[in-house]
Amino acid sequence: MNRILILLLALLLSSCSIPERKSISHRDLALADMTLEDTELILGREGEAPIRIKAESLSLYQKEDLALIKGISFFQDDGLEGNAEEAELDTKNEVLALKGEAVIRKPSEELEISGSEGIVFDSKNQIVTTQGQVMVKSEDGEFLGEGFYGDLKAESYSFEKITRGVFGI
Repeated sequence: MNRILILLLALLLSSCSIPERKSISHRDLALADMTLEDTELILGREGEAPIRIKAESLSLYQKEDLALIKGISFFQDDGLEGNAEEAELDTKNEVLALKGEAVIRKPSEELEISGSEGIVFDSKNQIVTTQGQVMVKSEDGEFLGEGFYGDLKAESYSFEKITRGVFGI
């Protein structure tokens, strides 16, 4: 009887497999301090137009100075607007990392910046950067490239590499 029990136990243990572990970040384990659905967040500094953020879902992590946002659209009274599938907002430094298909527009300057790999917007300094491919449309023309840097205050824009471009006349 003991031999049968040991044989069954050995057979059972040898047929089991341990699934491959997936790495989990601290953020995946931490619970949000607050999660809001279909909400609006207003960020502002004295003397500047506030940025209004609308989100399908917003999870706030106060210790990390972080907000995770899904289905984001935003606009500023001075004319800046944009949207993305997801975003991470550094609430301390007011840096918005748009993820997935993302667009930032400044209609007053006929400027549109769109990227399929995300866009980073530093709202304090009015700086827009991308690492991946980006399309920039402005009154000057239309440009496709990689590694974009744009200073919205100084109206200065550059690419690491321009793939295609057409200047307007």
